Amino acid sequence: MIKTRIKMLKIKFIIMMALYVLTSFDTKAADDFVIKGKYDNIQNGKKLYLHNLDLHYDVATCVVKDGKFIFKGKTDQAYRVIIRSSTDEPNFIVSETFILEKGEILFDSKGRDFNKAVITGGDCNKYDLIFQDRTKGYNIAMDSIRNALKYGNKLSEEEKDAVYAKAGALAKTREKIVKQFLDEYPNTFKSLCLLTEPYMKLPGDSIRMYYEKLSPELQNTLKGIGLNFALFGKVLKNGDKAELTGALTLKGNSFTLSEVKQEYIILDFTSISCGPCKILNKELLQHYDAWKDKIEIVSFYNDTDKDQIKEYIKASNINWKVVSDFKGDLSLNVRKFNVQGIPNIFVLDKERKIIHHRVGFSKESDFIAGIEELIHQ
Repeated sequence: MIKTRIKMLKIKFIIMMALYVLTSFDTKAADDFVIKGKYDNIQNGKKLYLHNLDLHYDVATCVVKDGKFIFKGKTDQAYRVIIRSSTDEPNFIVSETFILEKGEILFDSKGRDFNKAVITGGDCNKYDLIFQDRTKGYNIAMDSIRNALKYGNKLSEEEKDAVYAKAGALAKTREKIVKQFLDEYPNTFKSLCLLTEPYMKLPGDSIRMYYEKLSPELQNTLKGIGLNFALFGKVLKNGDKAELTGALTLKGNSFTLSEVKQEYIILDFTSISCGPCKILNKELLQHYDAWKDKIEIVSFYNDTDKDQIKEYIKASNINWKVVSDFKGDLSLNVRKFNVQGIPNIFVLDKERKIIHHRVGFSKESDFIAGIEELIHQ
């Protein structure tokens, strides 16, 4: 009787262990992602980075061999990513944004430039491709407008007005495309991404309606949590008094905006791996000494590794105030300021109220000129 019972316990144990192994194997397989890429016009040995735009860090790296590359890793949810080379290399390449998700994703240039590659695989990218196809005409027209404005000094005032009017009309066209997509595919990661665009023009009630159509899984992604805070929490806007919550200096001391003595503050949400942020930093370095009596710069790093931030600050010769709460996109500050892209720049007046806000930076922008006007007021 005892022997029979021991034998049954052994069998039960073996079955349990077998189920555990199988379950572990299935979970691992389900969590893994594989990105297989092909691009002919790339040299052997070139290092590529899979960069997470939502968490601002490199998820994985790989080395090109015979025009092919493979990224492997694990992801707990869908994220917006790009594939890029090192920003320090002269022949910098970067892909279009696509969605990292569980499963296999294929990246094929098909003879095109790296940033025009066809990316397939997974439900998220399927819907992303649908939206890309619908906005193809809009994107071509907007590229034409950007090129025209790039050489704006050659245009008459009448011609400039005509270009701006065309851009306004195109923006309304895109709004209609977005609305139609949200109606047709409400419960998709692409719809969630569209709802969190910084230039989303839908009224708050409509965004709430679409938010409620998202599954709990999507609502609990980082983007979903951020949207929830934007809808139901207190998000700062122009005219509101700004303050950071739980911000620390790189020495570990607490920091508040109210302790800054200068009349104005440039509050810059940034990251060590952001390309446009590096361009902005170089521009700010050229002007900071001339500004610092009247304007202080406070860079809030949306990263989690303090040592990496320290190394970056030292290498970049940044000499203004640098702070973080080292929580990445889980930061309350990121949600409170509704940071959906970086660099994300706020200009604060002497009462620490927001008087200007912009997302992104390029050398052609008028941001520096606007700050110069503040200096000379």
